[in-house]
Amino acid sequence: MWWEYTKAVLLIVVIIMAAYFATKLIAKNGLNRRGGAEVKIITSRPLSRDKQLLIAEISEYIYILGVSAHEISLIDKVPKSEFRFSEPEEANPSGRTMSDFAKEFAERFKGTYHDGK
Repeated sequence: MWWEYTKAVLLIVVIIMAAYFATKLIAKNGLNRRGGAEVKIITSRPLSRDKQLLIAEISEYIYILGVSAHEISLIDKVPKSEFRFSEPEEANPSGRTMSDFAKEFAERFKGTYHDGK
């Protein structure tokens, strides 16, 4: 009778060890990774309680996204080479600063943006 308990305990130990080593093997070989590009969040700006504007860098493009609790909408996709990173430089009437990107975004949104080409 004690042999039955010993076999059961040994079986449980073998199963736990097999699960441990299988997990280590999978983690080492990267079977759980996707082959996609890295996503880098450049900035986000809350618009309301559950909505925000998000700027993300993925591969060679900058994506401008509208994010809410229920969906993500693509607003614009700009090649990284055309995107200008800059520090805020001028204040608007409310006292907040607007970067060149914010100005360009506002112009694109209004439809008055001219690329200068």
